[in-house]
Amino acid sequence: GHPELDNLRRSYYSYLMETNQNEKAGEVKENEGDFTGAVNLYLKAGLPAKAAWLAMSRDELLASHDVISRITAALIKGEFYER
Repeated sequence: GHPELDNLRRSYYSYLMETNQNEKAGEVKENEGDFTGAVNLYLKAGLPAKAAWLAMSRDELLASHDVISRITAALIKGEFYER
């Protein structure tokens, strides 16, 4: 892509991280194809149900014991409310 566009994307992602907008940052990661990164950010945002929906749609996430156990633990902890 265009070099300036890559810079803008990086700046936007940095801004989201600096302002604790983990759900939006997770959506950026998801759109970029970084599904593990997206799951991590959704969990950090307190959205394990959103992380679970993504994991169920991606075979590589379903195959990851670490990802599934972290999502399961977050759901069991009772943090399964969506904002």
